[in-house]
Amino acid sequence: MTTKRRKIWLFNQCGQKYLAGAFLKTTNALAEAGYEVVLSIMAPREQYLVDGRCLYNDQVAEGVQIRAIELVTRNLPKRKPFQALKLVELMARQFCRALSHDADLCIAFDIPMAFPILLATRLKRKKQLYFALELYGEQTWVPMRRLWVWLDKRVCPRADAIVAVDEMRAKHMCEAYGARATPLTVRNAPPYHEAVREHRFKPILEKAGSPATMVALYQGQIQRPRGMDQLIAAAQHLDDHIALFLIGPCEPDYLSELQATARRVGAAGKVFFLPAVPPHELAAYTASADLGVMVRLKDRLNVYYSAGATNKLYEYLMAGLPVVTPNYPGFPEVVEQEGVGRCVDPTNPRDIALAINELLGNREHAEAMRQRALQLARDRYNWETSFEQIHALCRTLMGEPPRQGHG
Repeated sequence: MTTKRRKIWLFNQCGQKYLAGAFLKTTNALAEAGYEVVLSIMAPREQYLVDGRCLYNDQVAEGVQIRAIELVTRNLPKRKPFQALKLVELMARQFCRALSHDADLCIAFDIPMAFPILLATRLKRKKQLYFALELYGEQTWVPMRRLWVWLDKRVCPRADAIVAVDEMRAKHMCEAYGARATPLTVRNAPPYHEAVREHRFKPILEKAGSPATMVALYQGQIQRPRGMDQLIAAAQHLDDHIALFLIGPCEPDYLSELQATARRVGAAGKVFFLPAVPPHELAAYTASADLGVMVRLKDRLNVYYSAGATNKLYEYLMAGLPVVTPNYPGFPEVVEQEGVGRCVDPTNPRDIALAINELLGNREHAEAMRQRALQLARDRYNWETSFEQIHALCRTLMGEPPRQGHG
C-alpha cells in the first residue's frame, strides 16, 4: 500500500518575468523533498512572456504545479488607487483558492498573501506558515504601508508559524507586530555550488582600452534608493587597476543620469553598465569579478534589517568574493568578524572607494578572503542549511515525525 504524498500549497504575488529568491528555492526544495507542491501565483504581464510563453515552468522543479492567476484588473493604470484594487482582487482570489482546495499545509509569502490565507486556513482548520520575505510595510515603494503594518499586527499573533529572513526582522515582528513566538530565522543564501572562476569582464575591459585588471561588481536592481549615485561617485576614487561593473535592470532615464554622473566626476572609463541577465547565467558573471559591493541606503527598516535577507551578499561569498557592505545591524558579524570584507557608511563615496582599494590592493590578502568566503558558503551560508530548518518546521506543522539526519 502506497502512502499518499502530503500536499503543500504556496501562495505568492510575483507577476514578474522570473521567479527568484527564497520563494523559488523553497518551492523547489519542497518538491525535491517528495511533497506534492502547488504554486498559486499571479500570471506575469504580457511583456514578460517569451515567444508568448511564461518562463515560470522552466524554473520550478519537476512536478511543481503552477496555477497562474490572470487578474481582471491587471491592465488598469499604475496609479495607487488602481494598484490597491489589483491587490484586493489578488487577495480575494487567493483566499478562494485556499478555501476550495485541500492542502496539508499552506505557505503564504509576505503579508498581502498571509492575511487571506490565514482566514482560509482557519475556516478549514488547516495549518498556515507565514513566510515573511520582507517587512512589507517597511518598504518605501509599497502603497498603503499603514494597512500592511496593521494587518501584520493581526496576523503575527495568530499564524501557526512564521519564518523571517533576518534576525533583526524576526525581533521586530515580535516587538512591533506581536508575534507570539520568535519567528524562525533563515538566511536567503543560494543553493550551494562550486565556484568556477570565469572571465566575462576581461573582453569588455580590453575592448574599452581600460588599464583595469580587477573588477568590483554590483549586481541587482539599479535604482536610486540602492545607493547607485554614491557608488558612481566612489568610482572616481578607485585605483587605476580597478573597474566598477553594474549588472541589473535599470530604467533608461535613470541609466542616462548615472552615465552623465560618471562623465561629470571623471569616472566614465571606470564604470561599466550591463543589462540584467537571466538568473541561471548570473553566477558566471559573479565568479568573474574580484569583489562584490552593495551600498543600499537606509530608507526604511526593511533595508536597515537586511543582513540575512540580501541574497546578493551570499551570492558574492559563494563566488569567493571579498565584499563591501553597509554597516547596518548584522552585516559586521558576517563580513568583518568572519574576515571577508569591510562594512562602510553607504552614504560616503570616499569610504566606499577606500574599502574597495584596500581589499583589492593586496592580492595575497584578497586571496585569503576569497578562500574564507568559499569556506563560509560551503559550511554555513547555503540554502541547503537554511532549508533543513524550514523542512523541519513544515513537518512539525503537518504532524510528521522528525527526520533522521539531514532533511
